[in-house]
Amino acid sequence: MRDGPLGTGRYRLTINSRLADNVGNRLDGNGDGTGGDPYRLEFNVALPTDRQFEGRSNNGFAAATALELTESPAGSGLWLGRGLGMIDPGYPQDEWTDPDYWRFEAKAGDLVTASVATPDGNLNTRMRLYDARGTQLVENDDSGADYDALISHFPIPADGTYFIVAQKNYWVDERGPYSMWLALARGIQMETDWEYGNDSVSAANAVVLETTPAGRIATIAGAAIAPQGERADADFYGWGTLNAGNTVELTIALPVSSRLQPRLFLVDAQGRELADEDGDPTDGHFLATLTADGQYYARVESYWVFDGHLYFVTPTGKKWLAGEADAQNSGGHLVTINDAAEQEWLWPTFRQFGNLWIGLNDLETEGTYAWADGTPLDYTHWRENEPDQQPGHNVAYIEAATGLWLDGFQDREPRALLEWPAQNPTGSGPGYWGQYLLDVLVSDRVPPLLSSVTGVPTPGGTADLPLDSIVLRFSEDLDPATVNATHPLVRAREGRYYWLTDAALSWEQAEAYATSVGGHLVTINDAAEQSFLEYWFAAAQPWIGLTDQTTPGEYHWADGDPANYRHWAAGEPNDGGADFAYLHHNGFWLDHRAHERHRGLIELAGAPDGDGDGVPDAIDRMPGDPVNAYDLR
Repeated sequence: MRDGPLGTGRYRLTINSRLADNVGNRLDGNGDGTGGDPYRLEFNVALPTDRQFEGRSNNGFAAATALELTESPAGSGLWLGRGLGMIDPGYPQDEWTDPDYWRFEAKAGDLVTASVATPDGNLNTRMRLYDARGTQLVENDDSGADYDALISHFPIPADGTYFIVAQKNYWVDERGPYSMWLALARGIQMETDWEYGNDSVSAANAVVLETTPAGRIATIAGAAIAPQGERADADFYGWGTLNAGNTVELTIALPVSSRLQPRLFLVDAQGRELADEDGDPTDGHFLATLTADGQYYARVESYWVFDGHLYFVTPTGKKWLAGEADAQNSGGHLVTINDAAEQEWLWPTFRQFGNLWIGLNDLETEGTYAWADGTPLDYTHWRENEPDQQPGHNVAYIEAATGLWLDGFQDREPRALLEWPAQNPTGSGPGYWGQYLLDVLVSDRVPPLLSSVTGVPTPGGTADLPLDSIVLRFSEDLDPATVNATHPLVRAREGRYYWLTDAALSWEQAEAYATSVGGHLVTINDAAEQSFLEYWFAAAQPWIGLTDQTTPGEYHWADGDPANYRHWAAGEPNDGGADFAYLHHNGFWLDHRAHERHRGLIELAGAPDGDGDGVPDAIDRMPGDPVNAYDLR
């Protein structure tokens, strides 16, 4: 009997008394020893209301369940949708016997991340993303938490309806429930995190900062996904070099449905944590004033929450005293386990990280164990014959295989389990509910410095070899619009300016550009001008202003000048369909067809040059600065 998963409601199951065994005995439905009566069972289904149910049948594009996306926080640009489904394939056991189709609306340029969570571990999933024409855009089966499917940071190509298909992975005989989430970033940036790829300084996502009156800012949508074995999710974001004296402010904003308890840091290029000037490591806010030039990165993680306390596992192994020092530096301690309920939550939650230091120790008084935070020792969970009182066994850890406590040497380096008391924490930990927005604000009031100049002699020095290049290094990243504010090579002669277009164009495009700045493609009036232009510009083989496009065979200058000087190569012009002339690198003129591309040689007469830098104001990117961005003369 197969009729899709049951939604919320009250149900009655009836098994008809017509069922009989091989000798004709009818079903005894009520169990009174007499056959001939049906079996009846009434029951309720109450699905969670915080996710959208897939429905009784959504096995194709036409029947796809509409996934409702809600912008949260309002006006943030982050849209979230959550779904609840069941994969229950029939025969044959392939991925297409019970695929679940979900549809959503998106706009061109939106960024999409979607994943599934299968907490009971009985389902290996695959996800596919399709457009409205049924074209598959991307698929994945194991890049997410605990090898669940994850599609990360996919750019939507066009406005329209899109489909997510959730299914079991190939021929594995698995079935079970799943929860699916989809995040859509519109007008903001989004984390890329295939296979926990964004988990170190060296692999940090690059963030683009926008310059505003308040400072340089960015907003990034991310997610703290659940661990995979000993690998916990840590998200890193970087934005280039900053100066000492800059301030960096990081803030986590949470969607209404998120249960993340954020853990937020700023680290340097070696991964070392900076001090948080706001003094609260648990508030999802970080503020630091930089004391050294360098590259800095935001690191976003998640605490785990139980009974009003926060917990965290160090990402690497530490000696017991180092683990306790780490905890104390941020207001906590190595974990104190107060009762059986806490122990029964801790071990299943953290055993995948291996053996873990806890706060129990007898360092102060040999043989008398106490908690590092001073809590009275009212509950223990020692393994039999522990603590064993061996010399040097002064600190305790949870054994991953059993959850029992053992004592050991303090200079060993398992990971450390840290704990902080907190006032009414609202989250639960990383995983399905771990979506967030990271706001970055960099306040930069420190001017950049020229760190070094190489390729030239020291001040006042003399070079005895030709100089071919100069390398400049600055103390921080510079605005490309100012760094690249250079000009074309402009040469002046007898009150006229000449220069080349930046790019190769058709003749007509080059002439259109020339007229837009008040000039034309060059008119060559005599042999002296020809010699000057040949010396400076012939290597680029540029268009000149000569054309016969109005009357084939009758060449004239684009600016209407009647100059009759010509410098055609032998046999030129030689093609009735080639209507435009260019200056060959040997100095002679050749004709070319309309579809050809050359840089244009522009001529501008009598143009103002307000700052006297030799560049006419019409093309001067810094018309009030005679030095421009760089000046060597």
